[in-house]
Amino acid sequence: MNNNTKKKVINIKVIIILAVLIVAIVFVLTKCFAPKSNRTVNISDYIEVSYSGLQSRGKAICEVDTDKLYLQLAGEEKNTEVLTKLRAVIDSITVETNDGNLSNGDSVVITVSYDKEAAKKINCDFNKSKYSAKVSGLGDGKMIDIFENIEVIVAGISPEAYANVSNKWTEDDLKNLSFTIQNSSNISKGDVITVTCNASEDEMTQRGYILSSYTKEYKVDKVNCYLTDISQIDTVLLKTIKTEAIETIKSETESLKFRMFYKATNDSTYLFQYNNEYVNSTEFVKAVYLSKKVNAEGTSNNYIYLLFKANISNGSTTADIYFAFEYPDGIITNDETFIIAHNNESTRYICGMNYDDIYSRVVGSKEISYTVTEINGIN
Repeated sequence: MNNNTKKKVINIKVIIILAVLIVAIVFVLTKCFAPKSNRTVNISDYIEVSYSGLQSRGKAICEVDTDKLYLQLAGEEKNTEVLTKLRAVIDSITVETNDGNLSNGDSVVITVSYDKEAAKKINCDFNKSKYSAKVSGLGDGKMIDIFENIEVIVAGISPEAYANVSNKWTEDDLKNLSFTIQNSSNISKGDVITVTCNASEDEMTQRGYILSSYTKEYKVDKVNCYLTDISQIDTVLLKTIKTEAIETIKSETESLKFRMFYKATNDSTYLFQYNNEYVNSTEFVKAVYLSKKVNAEGTSNNYIYLLFKANISNGSTTADIYFAFEYPDGIITNDETFIIAHNNESTRYICGMNYDDIYSRVVGSKEISYTVTEINGIN
């Protein structure tokens, strides 16, 4: 290779090196002097963190200053399409905190989420999207059991009992609080009912109280129940009722207000006979217990019927008249005592001259809906 050729090769290399240097210098100058992007910010600078509630029940509240953030990110941008996309990115921002039951001095972690794909398209980026803040400014509250002065009243008869709540608090901030009972009707003995305080946590915080719980369960163990088994019947009480029924037959027969023979037969002939009726003897026939079948229709849950045969005279006629006394809805009280209403005996009976007819009217007519069992031990 001659000298001229060598010089040409060297010149070409020099030119190439100079070209590379010029490109590098231009790149560096562009980076140094080009305006920097204003779409990268510390997002934490645009989030205001405040705290509400009371010690041990505090909450962190985070609010994003979207207007200030938009102005910063938009800068001198004039392109409306870019600005629209920028607004969409800002609108996608969500802030979450681990704010359960905070106290002063706690560290709360704040996590910011946003549509990163949309932000990337317009060269937008948020630094410090996860950071911590110290809790402060929470006041001291008074911890109370709101159910301490709440009385749950269960009334009625199981399985159709019902419940009400009575607020016994005397403090102004507590005495007007309301409560809700879940499934407050058709309550059975042994059921568990849930009572809820209707006040919100924010409301109680404003009043300076921290509730240990807003709900409480109560087991229904003290409530009257309908008679469910014949073994629960107190035969001593039935013997007393039997005696009352026999005395009622006598007093009703001797009453001059009506004639027992006419009442038993509806035969007007007896209206013209001597009105001096009396009972020669009264015989107890039987007692029966009727228990309503599951899902059956019936106005009463159960019945007890006492049936009698009385030999009655009026001076002209002597005959046997049959009586059926009705006692509905026997109950077992919460102290396991059997009770059944047996007042107004004169309104509890029907009578007639035929036993089978009387039995059919009071017992047989109910056999579709009720299970019939004879009661022993009261003779």
